[in-house]
Amino acid sequence: MASWVAAIAAVAMLVVVVGGAVITWLSKVSADLADHKTHVAETYATKNDVKELGDRVERNMDSGFDRIYNLLKGNNAA
Repeated sequence: MASWVAAIAAVAMLVVVVGGAVITWLSKVSADLADHKTHVAETYATKNDVKELGDRVERNMDSGFDRIYNLLKGNNAA
């Protein structure tokens, strides 16, 4: 009977140690993920920023092509 109690106690201690290690690891992963999210938010452009940049490039391309067209046509549009 005492050997069964010792075996159950040993298994319980093993579960506690492994559970503690898993909880510690998950806590570290959670902190690393939070740091990564902060880094991404500070470093990379948002979807709206990219859209505004694309719109600006498109407007500049339109006006540039219009100027080239007018120059080729002979209307000096400086």
